[in-house]
Amino acid sequence: MRTTTLLLFFTLMGTYAFSQLNISPYAGWNFGMKARVYEGDIRVKNNTTFGVDLDYLMDGTSGIQLTYRFTSTDVTLYPWGEPTRKYSDVDLHYIMLGGIRHLMDGPIMPYGVFNIGILYADFKNGEQPNLYTYDDVVRLAFGFGLGLKVMFNERIGLNTAVRALVPVQWGGLSLGCSTGGGCGTGVSTGSSIISGDVTGGIVVVLGD
Repeated sequence: MRTTTLLLFFTLMGTYAFSQLNISPYAGWNFGMKARVYEGDIRVKNNTTFGVDLDYLMDGTSGIQLTYRFTSTDVTLYPWGEPTRKYSDVDLHYIMLGGIRHLMDGPIMPYGVFNIGILYADFKNGEQPNLYTYDDVVRLAFGFGLGLKVMFNERIGLNTAVRALVPVQWGGLSLGCSTGGGCGTGVSTGSSIISGDVTGGIVVVLGD
């Protein structure tokens, strides 16, 4: 029992000794989203995105990643046989937790990530604020992607990544109703909307 306890202690100490925190602020381009609804198609416009990744590496190659990404954009409806119209401005907030694994060690480090978390869609007034109202939306979301870190030295480098983002619409998604009728624009229950982004920034390494 004493031997097992000592082995566990030294294993944990070794993991702690090699732990480090990578901080990666970045900017990039979000590819938007598209979905089929009852009245036609809805599209979330592609736009710039900003965020930060916090990677806690426990053995030098793999660890835990906390990520936040933000995009301010708008939603447009393309109804069947009717003029296109803007529905709303929207701020998209992704907050996700998952794992990261570097495929090799050294100054050039390709890596893969998988995350799970939430998408918070903060809807704003559209071009006709007297006609449409919106409820904010919170949805389960998955993220996965590949990236590359290029280190200039042990403490600072560049970080680029491409990532797929998949909000899950288990409860359906309603985009609002007109006060004069015309309610019911929505994505069917159980469907998913696929988005993604490409980003670049710096990486700062803290710890051993």
